[in-house]
Amino acid sequence: MPLNWKARSAGEHRPGKRNRRRRVTAARVPAALTCAALSVLTVLSALSAPSVAGAAPAGAAPGRTAERPGATTDRLTDHLTDRLTDRLTDRGTVARLVTGERLELTGREDAAGVSGAPSRARHLRIDPAPNGTAPGRYAYTVADGELSVRPVARRTAAAPTRVSLPGRGARAAAARTADAGTYPVTLTITHADVTTKTFTLWDRATWTPYPVNSDAGGPASTVELPPGDYFAVALHSDPGQPSYLLARTFEVTDAGLTVAFDQRAAKETAVTVPDDATAVRRGSAVWISVPGGDLAGFAGQGADKVYATPFSVPGAALRVHDVLVKKGTSASVPSPYRYDLTHAFTDTVPAAPVARVRTAQLAKTVTTVRAPKAGVGAALLSVPETGQWTGVYLDAPVRAGGTVTEYVTPGVTYARMLRYGTYEHALTLPDRTLPAPSAAAPPGAANPAATNTAATNVAPTNASARETFGAAPFQPGPDQSGGSSRQGGKLSLYEPGTFSDAAGNAGGDERSRASYRLSHQGNTIVRADGLKPAQGVSASVPAGSRTYELDHTVTRKVPYARLSTLVRSEWSFASQDTSARAPLPLIGVGMTVSGLDARNTAGTDPVTVTARAVTRGSQAGETVTGIAYSTDDGGRWTDLPLTRTPLTDSSTRPGTGGPGAGAGAGAGAGAGASRMSVAGPGPGAGAGTASRAGTASARLPVPTTASFVSLRVTAVDDEGGSVRRTVLRAFAGPATQGDETVGGTRISGVTVNGGKPVVFTATGEQEFTARFTATDPAGVADGDLYLYHGPPDTPDGVLLATRPATCTPVTATTSTCEASFAYVDPRLTLGRNALAGAWKAAVWARSNDGSGLADLRAATTVQLQRHSRLTVNAAPEPVRKGGTLTVAGGLSRADWEGAADPDGAYQGYAGQPVKLQFRATSATAYATVKTVETGGTGELRTTVKATADGYWRFVFAGTPTTPAVTTAGDFVDVT
Repeated sequence: MPLNWKARSAGEHRPGKRNRRRRVTAARVPAALTCAALSVLTVLSALSAPSVAGAAPAGAAPGRTAERPGATTDRLTDHLTDRLTDRLTDRGTVARLVTGERLELTGREDAAGVSGAPSRARHLRIDPAPNGTAPGRYAYTVADGELSVRPVARRTAAAPTRVSLPGRGARAAAARTADAGTYPVTLTITHADVTTKTFTLWDRATWTPYPVNSDAGGPASTVELPPGDYFAVALHSDPGQPSYLLARTFEVTDAGLTVAFDQRAAKETAVTVPDDATAVRRGSAVWISVPGGDLAGFAGQGADKVYATPFSVPGAALRVHDVLVKKGTSASVPSPYRYDLTHAFTDTVPAAPVARVRTAQLAKTVTTVRAPKAGVGAALLSVPETGQWTGVYLDAPVRAGGTVTEYVTPGVTYARMLRYGTYEHALTLPDRTLPAPSAAAPPGAANPAATNTAATNVAPTNASARETFGAAPFQPGPDQSGGSSRQGGKLSLYEPGTFSDAAGNAGGDERSRASYRLSHQGNTIVRADGLKPAQGVSASVPAGSRTYELDHTVTRKVPYARLSTLVRSEWSFASQDTSARAPLPLIGVGMTVSGLDARNTAGTDPVTVTARAVTRGSQAGETVTGIAYSTDDGGRWTDLPLTRTPLTDSSTRPGTGGPGAGAGAGAGAGAGASRMSVAGPGPGAGAGTASRAGTASARLPVPTTASFVSLRVTAVDDEGGSVRRTVLRAFAGPATQGDETVGGTRISGVTVNGGKPVVFTATGEQEFTARFTATDPAGVADGDLYLYHGPPDTPDGVLLATRPATCTPVTATTSTCEASFAYVDPRLTLGRNALAGAWKAAVWARSNDGSGLADLRAATTVQLQRHSRLTVNAAPEPVRKGGTLTVAGGLSRADWEGAADPDGAYQGYAGQPVKLQFRATSATAYATVKTVETGGTGELRTTVKATADGYWRFVFAGTPTTPAVTTAGDFVDVT
């Protein structure tokens, strides 16, 4: 489960204090969505950003500039750089947790883009370990200029990983330098069996943090302290136990002392909704914050209880963020509702720190989530803004291609994200604050007073509480900021946000790969291929003004999305050297399509395509010159008649103070575009209805034979710039997609779990693998595989591999590919017993030279089965020869819908034939005596005559949904 920690610099500043507006965010990626709890933990602090080194683009981390091996260059310098912006983090490894997860320290620019001042932020991420192991629950602290993260509730104790946070340790260090004398203070947790713990303490007069070495096992740690009043927090969470936040105040005078944290004094803390008995905790973040922005707490997923010690300390607060969902929620059965509840016990934590709210007291809204592919999982994540470090992004599965009703603590601003599939396609959503419900408003009505703001919180962007996210086409928005720029003779090429949605919610896909080609009059200056989303290219160019051509192409072939498989932008622009960094005057283009359903699919009615063009950092006037479509992936294009409106409203331009000046906080998957705000025509609108300056629209009658529709837009500005934007498979058509075979790529030998059924127990993380062989005359570049249940276009269950399949060359033309499905908890991933049975495997592979593709929708069938149990007991023992022997037992199978249970939940399997077999002690084989049918609860009971010493057993032959099982023999002595 990923944890995402996030913070950004604040607008407010208190005199004499550091800027306190910080956010720590974490979200566990549920195994339910991915078969692997792909996890991301991002921590950001409002700190000094590193200086830019050498020729690295603005915002790049120092030391990350390097020439790309194999990149095409001329006499000018080519640099491959990991770009860091407000919405796209780089992938530089800083450290690893002892449990294998990777910690990454990154930075970012502010939302104003390349021309703005740095936001002075630092980010920390935790990604899965190389073997796919994902983070679980964590104790985390921020104190003494250091972030400490410790995995908790593990079978073996895990040491913390510490990351220095520049700029935060000076105050504490300076204060301790002046300390005249110290005394030993022992901190110990009492009335508890303690393996791991974390102590954090502060001087109450100055809120100076003092480090405590808590690494040793056991309940106690010792620290040297000068005289003073102190506030301390002990974090304790071991396997099978709740999490405890134990707080104490104490005074050091002229001698050492022992401070006991009595675990018995801690009380359960939560935010609950007593009038909804169906709601259960999905995840929680509980932390204690103190003046100055330091904190100590727990974050993670699941219904685990959290206990906190009541206390009364001015300036300190116990903060709780709970997300509740309907009991039985899984990836395949998302909750129809989501409670997003926040409460702070400030200064005083009561004896019963549970906040109870009624549904009628909460703001209510309905959110629509569009799907990039039928059956794909999605998760909505949120974290409250508190003005200090906060908790974690907490997630809950939502139905992609459906709606979710949200109940939200009113008056609290939440930062939000939406993630698809394996969480690698993420959208950064606008921050949202909903007011308390109005008595005059009818139940379920949208609240017109609700505000949605961009991450900068500068202005409301939507007056309605109802929102739609994930609308196709996925593309860069026209108002994108923080991208390619020039300073002096250095061009820095970086184009994030390729997979933002049509509304402009910033988005990216970590599995996508990009290429850049910069040229002048047809001569290549720099070229780089196969780049990750966070990577860009820089090049030195001559002084003076020149016209350049930039071709930026991003491709993806992923199991969780079938749309926007290629996004290509071809620009021509004029640029001259400037002393200050300035955005390149590239024309941004955004498209919306009316008339699509929740799966981003067109029906038989025409749709309307609306396009808008805006030149970055410029007051140029733009004209959309063409909109074309294709139904064969760009093989043949058809131009559409347009109605155009020249751009007259400069207030919408990025960098001019309008709404397009930049929005969106850092999405772990690399979001990068600000909100589009394209006011296109609604469903059913006809051609010729351009409703905003700079837009053009066209009516598109979608052919009934089209599986997908690709779009192409061209635009020019009055400064000589031009753009051609191509999006292959921009949205789905009404026809069913079939197998695809292009070129010489072929797939064979598809097997799942070695050709055997996949048997899942009732609970716990389980795994299996799938393999296939791919061939192509040019060799195999990559491939992947996923499983689905039901029709391919409307599956009711999807299992995605933990990571992309690994294809290993066997010969120059043949590769063996393997996909691993790990960390599958059937209760969380499947959640429905009806999903047992036949599943299909969809498989694809691509050639090295890009000319070949094989995409098979149903390459093989595999049975997913509910683990079975069978018992037997023959009595009495011993029994007289010729006497009646009663043989009883029961047949049960895993209940994927059952409640969490250490032993798993099983239910009786009724109406099934089970053979009773006997083997005499003198025999070597069993013989069937009779067949018995299970009763209504799976029970078995029958009688036989006892004739000889021997063994009795039951044998169940199995069904397509349940594996065969045989009991051990039960020996009966016949006298």
